[in-house]
Amino acid sequence: PCRMDAGETSSTPMVLVIHSYHKGFQWTDILGETIISSIREKIPQADFVVEYMDTIRYYGPGYLFDLALIYRQKYESMDFDLIICTDDEALKLMRYYGPSLFPGVPVVFTSINDHSLTRQLPGQAITGIIKDTPVKETADLALSIHPDTETLLLVCDSSRICKENVKRFLSLGKDLPQQLNVLAISDLTFLELTEKLKALPERTAVLIIRLQEDPAGTMIMSDDLAGVFSKDYKYPLYTTFGPLIKYEGFLGGVALF
Repeated sequence: PCRMDAGETSSTPMVLVIHSYHKGFQWTDILGETIISSIREKIPQADFVVEYMDTIRYYGPGYLFDLALIYRQKYESMDFDLIICTDDEALKLMRYYGPSLFPGVPVVFTSINDHSLTRQLPGQAITGIIKDTPVKETADLALSIHPDTETLLLVCDSSRICKENVKRFLSLGKDLPQQLNVLAISDLTFLELTEKLKALPERTAVLIIRLQEDPAGTMIMSDDLAGVFSKDYKYPLYTTFGPLIKYEGFLGGVALF
């Protein structure tokens, strides 16, 4: 197959889909199926190559570089018509290595938290969807169901994006209920988080914004995280991260799927 030039139509358009996470991760599976089915509705003959970066389970210094070397070996003789990136790490890979790996191939992104990643790529057209984490909407939901809540605890990991979401929520100031005491914790290990949760005052609601990496940079699996909250957890628990809602203990949230 070869890349389409202006005014030409390839009989078999080639699409490379790069997922930040792994196959079997609910969020990624739903997103991937939706992308492929939506394109095939319009272009039934489209052919897809799908890569899973698996950055929840594997990450660290040099990982993106190693993936770039692998992709160069696999795809140096292939011409793609479009590259689709889901979530931040896939677009980060394209930002660092895309112009040399896939020169001139347009990029579409979806579910991006870090707005800085969406800047124009050298020599490549780029467009897509940025997601804003619905912290305020989830807090409003929790307070409407539990109107006697006196303390709202925001739980965050070590990522800059999550901390920016907390800062944005706290900046609402007068738009928050006057009687509400808002606390925020971040950069905690599992053990530290468990101890913090034991010491919460009565009439507290907990909102988990993001917990995907610990202070050491180790990625946290949703199954492990859910285990912290499923054992006799007594506070109302909400989240903005869709895949967590299915687990015992989580009451819901205005979540991103």
